[in-house]
Amino acid sequence: MASNFGQSAPRTVRELRGVPITAASKPALVYRLGAGETSDPEPVDAAQLVVCYFGVLKLDVAGSTWYIPSKHGAIVPRGARITVTARNSAEVHHLMLGRNGERGEDPPLEPAVIVATPILRGVVQRLSGSGRTRFSEDEIQRLMDVAHDEIGRLETADLSLPGDQDPRLSAAMSILLDRPDIPRTLASLAFEVGSSERTLARLFSTETGITFSRWRRRHRFLIALEGIQRGTGSSELARKLGYSSSSAFITAFKAEFGCTPSSLHDAADRHSSP
Repeated sequence: MASNFGQSAPRTVRELRGVPITAASKPALVYRLGAGETSDPEPVDAAQLVVCYFGVLKLDVAGSTWYIPSKHGAIVPRGARITVTARNSAEVHHLMLGRNGERGEDPPLEPAVIVATPILRGVVQRLSGSGRTRFSEDEIQRLMDVAHDEIGRLETADLSLPGDQDPRLSAAMSILLDRPDIPRTLASLAFEVGSSERTLARLFSTETGITFSRWRRRHRFLIALEGIQRGTGSSELARKLGYSSSSAFITAFKAEFGCTPSSLHDAADRHSSP
């Protein structure tokens, strides 16, 4: 039996905003975002995979942020309200994975970033309308089975930046997000938001699950990943992120990711083909 899945052409942000995307109407959707553009699709009654084909995406869910570099994807829980923002020009694909538990998997409680392998990207591209315009129900099911199997064997990448709604903590995070190049101490940050150093330290630990220093370091590295995707050199990144030298930045980056910024950029280039 023929289906109209995959018939639609890529949609603009304006067309996408506010439109419910449901697994029953279409298993996948593709669109492009310019630098700084945002899409905020309606929540869907299905878990979904958001894939970045080029560029860098920022995915906001319930006060926390996940970064999706090129050739990566984020698994989003069923019913989650998300906002997708392009840090630079990006191509975005959404794949509806069905209701949680349909294939026996544990339902995801929060987004998880994975590396989108060539097989997974190819399946998502086909289901979102690239190439053929029509698929039979059997073809759709076979492609979805491949996607589920591929996702099930992939490891997640820790590219999240936890957030919370406490006004003091939110104010502190906003300051750090706006000016990552200024090396603020916890004491100075607490003074700026009208809190004590001890209270702010407790809020970071209890509300985000990580310490202030760990949160700030993770934010810096996520910004670094964006820069590396754009080809920004280590010296410029060190300056923008408040490191005393490029060597200090490279040492810290290697301690976090197990490789240097240049080797990560080279690896991304090698795996950039579909």
